[in-house]
Amino acid sequence: MFVYNADVVLGSNNHLQELYMTKWKEFMSKNVSWDEIDNKWIIKYKEEDRPTSLIKHIKWLEEIGFKNVDVVWKYYNYAVYGGYR
Repeated sequence: MFVYNADVVLGSNNHLQELYMTKWKEFMSKNVSWDEIDNKWIIKYKEEDRPTSLIKHIKWLEEIGFKNVDVVWKYYNYAVYGGYR
């Protein structure tokens, strides 16, 4: 069984997490106002998502028996990762 997941992830430290959020907000600002980003999208993100670091996701998959766990793609706070068992 192969399992791959595409999801939002946290940075592995505060510096990286701040960078990820900055880059995400810069991307959103191309289509919506900074006010909307801060007062709608970031609030919604904090209410709906409970991301954790990519490192933890990888460890969890290995702990439950997945093999050849790897990161297929990562761009700031987005990642595709998985493996098989």
